[in-house]
Amino acid sequence: GTWQDCRLHQRAALLNQPMPHVTETYHAGDLPAQYSGIAIDDPSLQLAAFKRAENDRGFVLRLAEAAGRTCSARIRVPLCSREFSVALTPYQVSTWCLPDDPSQAPYEISLTEM
Repeated sequence: GTWQDCRLHQRAALLNQPMPHVTETYHAGDLPAQYSGIAIDDPSLQLAAFKRAENDRGFVLRLAEAAGRTCSARIRVPLCSREFSVALTPYQVSTWCLPDDPSQAPYEISLTEM
């Protein structure tokens, strides 16, 4: 197959940016045994950044399409109780603001947050 089909961008990220291992002991918390803080349902999208917004009124989520394909994806961010859809063109980078106020919908912002 092609490099897009074998998800070469994901393999490179795993090799160059391995997930840190954190050992945790048992505690009586509310979270299940397995938990995903952010879920993206299209494998050609990469999460490039997730951080607190500069204005401290929400979070910034940056996505990059890495397979050279047009895609539509559902983004779930349980940490912020958010779920929304995005559509990206090949190799597009898209930056989204997830406001703290749940009545405000996530919205796309410029790459530099200006």
